[in-house]
Amino acid sequence: MVGLVAVWEPVYGIEAVIKTLTAVVSIATAVWLIPLVPRLIELPSPAQLRERKQALASAVADCDALLEELRGHRDWRG
Repeated sequence: MVGLVAVWEPVYGIEAVIKTLTAVVSIATAVWLIPLVPRLIELPSPAQLRERKQALASAVADCDALLEELRGHRDWRG
């Protein structure tokens, strides 16, 4: 935005300060993110997440089947 204003008004000093602040914030963000890289690498892949989801769905289906069986026994006994 300041670059656009600099076309009509010579505010190059303000533009330089803003660009310098932007660079400082960008570098600080990059340095702050460095410790997070190992944690990001450890995140499971989409294939691993699909496998876990399928395993969980299978476990839920097993539990539902067992619950229905138990309900059937309860109803049978009166």
